[in-house]
Amino acid sequence: MLKRLPPTRSPFALIGLVALLATLVPTTPAAAETDPVYTFDGAGWGHGVGMSQYGARAMALNGWTAEQIVTAYYNGVSIQPLSDVFDQTHWLRADEAEPPPEEDPEDPPLWIGLSQNRSSVTFHVHGPSAVGLCKANDAEGECPTQFAGQGETWEFRNLGAAQCRFYRNGSPVGNTGTCRGEIRWTDQPGTQVHLEGIGEYSRGIVKFRPVSTGTFHVSLQIGIDEYIYGLGEMPSDWHPEALQAQALAGRTYGIRQALKYGPEPQFSAGRKSQCWCHLWDTTVDQSYVGWYKENEPHDQAWVAAVDATAGQIITHPQAPDSTVIIAYYSSSSGGHTDSNMDRFGSVEYLPYLLGVPDPWSLDPIAANPYASWAKQVTASSIAAAVGLDAVTGMSVTSRFVSGTVEEVTIAGTLNGSEVEVTRSGKAIKSYFGLRSIMYDIVPPEGAVTPGTVQLCEYPAPPDAGFVDVDGSNVHKEDIDCVAMLGVIPGSTDSTFAPTELIPRSDMALFMIKAAEVLGVSLPEPADHGFEDIGHLSQAEQDAINQMAILGLTKGTGPGEYSPARTVDRWQMAIFLVRLHTAAGYEPPTPVDVFTDLDGMIDEAVRSIHQLFQMEVTVGCAVDPARYCPANQVSRQEMASFLARLIRLDT
Repeated sequence: MLKRLPPTRSPFALIGLVALLATLVPTTPAAAETDPVYTFDGAGWGHGVGMSQYGARAMALNGWTAEQIVTAYYNGVSIQPLSDVFDQTHWLRADEAEPPPEEDPEDPPLWIGLSQNRSSVTFHVHGPSAVGLCKANDAEGECPTQFAGQGETWEFRNLGAAQCRFYRNGSPVGNTGTCRGEIRWTDQPGTQVHLEGIGEYSRGIVKFRPVSTGTFHVSLQIGIDEYIYGLGEMPSDWHPEALQAQALAGRTYGIRQALKYGPEPQFSAGRKSQCWCHLWDTTVDQSYVGWYKENEPHDQAWVAAVDATAGQIITHPQAPDSTVIIAYYSSSSGGHTDSNMDRFGSVEYLPYLLGVPDPWSLDPIAANPYASWAKQVTASSIAAAVGLDAVTGMSVTSRFVSGTVEEVTIAGTLNGSEVEVTRSGKAIKSYFGLRSIMYDIVPPEGAVTPGTVQLCEYPAPPDAGFVDVDGSNVHKEDIDCVAMLGVIPGSTDSTFAPTELIPRSDMALFMIKAAEVLGVSLPEPADHGFEDIGHLSQAEQDAINQMAILGLTKGTGPGEYSPARTVDRWQMAIFLVRLHTAAGYEPPTPVDVFTDLDGMIDEAVRSIHQLFQMEVTVGCAVDPARYCPANQVSRQEMASFLARLIRLDT
């Protein structure tokens, strides 16, 4: 399991939020009595890993240089010219080379995803120069084949059957061709191309790329520094040293993502289907706004910051991919940044993304509007979010070293029984739209303090009343537990069918219900390509796809899940350990115990012994200790497996 730190003194005592809370207490006593209100009292905005933008602002205003800001937030880094990291032959620098006589220069290396799955795009030209238009396989000769000028309304339209055409002022121009097209111009940044509903761009090449017979993606192919000119991540009127720190972080992050996906001809089919890009133009990666970041007088300070740091990136000797770091940044940390492992659940710490004190984010000189914030949530809303009938108490029960929330425990009732459930600090943030995971929870008067109830252990679960499960059944309490939680329902209202074997379709349903109880954030059940589940109920299909997305199952073969097949005990061990990991816990180091695992795959052997260490299984026999890996799992066995895991992880 993950190491749990005891609750620490909240960092908010330092920033005087108690007075603020007094102004946020509900003013209607009756409303508070009928639906108590819990107040989240927090600081910061964003994930809090790497550089804090408001912190950088305060540091710059206090005389720090961009290099000092960067090295304060990213441990052990240095700033280097791109040319010292990559030689002239590297694809990221291909557009720098002087082309041979009578040859055009190489196109720029970065691809930015502007808009996806379009059937048409309307565009206008703003500026003195015409722009060239082109599409593939239109039998019109060498590109460009048409030119768009100011005052005209143009459209690139999908006609179906993977064919596209340009239109000017509503009338077709030229032949049809494929939907692989472009808009290219040389007067940059003097002329801009405005894509309706998308943005306006003064640099790069607008690219259209087909993703189906009826749609195409819109991307911008652009140079590295040209991309940074359009980065809309920091106000242009901030201090120049803060702007330069932002330019360094933004350029480094962009290059690191480009290295991740490789040159455009090497994009995977999945990446082409997603966006045909290295980076999205949203905060999924970085907010890219193009010309809108250069067109106002005060924006020239940002342009100057980009120029002052041109070609420079942040490196660390232990960073992969040519020492280029993953330069994460966010609005503000709330007083201390988080490590990548604590905040993102990474498998190992990155030495340059360790948490560091960040008093600058809270410095009044930063004028940070989210140096403190508060949000109120009703008990009924909390109950609905965590799957309880009612909530009677909630508190932070574990924090990371930075002071951000690792775990929250919620007390309440479910099916008439007192229960407690835990959720990660990140899950609570997601449920209620909090700005960060740096928060305290202020309960209403009369709320209980969680910590006296453990799911399915104290108090003991009520008798589910199944006539085929009596007190002599060693699995009875576990069956009562999973029935109470709604993880495994009875086979009928009065029976459980304890010895019936579990098909993989039912196993998926029960695993996803258990994942929900454990606080796993369930993904949208997108089709994962299993071709043999179409006859199942929608709930079964959704659960199977969610298991695949969460990494709990890979299926039984290409496009196959085998929903009617029963589950072997060795397979169940793998599923359970993967679920334990998905719930945010680290499985223990396995110690060999069982003697009947010869010939099993490594993950099965490891998972079986980890379950033993976690006391989720004791095996099927002793002297010698055996697990019986090829035996098939019954409903009562699965009840015990899941109930024990729930007790452990809640």
